[in-house]
Amino acid sequence: PMASCQFTPSGTPATSYNYLTQWDVGSVIFAHMAALDLGFISPETFANWREKLIHTLRAATLSDTHLPRGYFQIAAPYRGSHAYNARDAGRLLSALYALDRQSEDDDTAVADLVAGWDLQATIVDGVPHSFENGAFVPERDTNCTNYTARAFALWDMKAKSAYDVYEQG
Repeated sequence: PMASCQFTPSGTPATSYNYLTQWDVGSVIFAHMAALDLGFISPETFANWREKLIHTLRAATLSDTHLPRGYFQIAAPYRGSHAYNARDAGRLLSALYALDRQSEDDDTAVADLVAGWDLQATIVDGVPHSFENGAFVPERDTNCTNYTARAFALWDMKAKSAYDVYEQG
């Protein structure tokens, strides 16, 4: 498994938290990047973890919509929700962008992963849509839509923010 948010003293994942949301994965990415920067983990450990992360996220991709699962089981990432959450995707995309920027120039694994998701199709007239109960539904304007819009923009996808009204004058 990629990682859980809880570890036993021996460093093995605890089983009490057996699934991850897209938001959780973004947080785990940022945590691992910080651990590397602070010297808590070696570059080799980080590289091995990063490889497992990419493999896990590929396995956690919904085959019919080509989107990351809303949540998935850590031990079996191909199992989990049959949903996609656009707000949580914002956190995941922000973290993946930071991870991609940290990569060597010839390493396109993260960018290839994101390019394999059909995220642009979830933005209709600038509004991010989640996939719930077999249908795409628009996200409501909240403070999270700004975060989501900024994250999508990092990957060259234009989404509206609830704060766009302030730019209209």
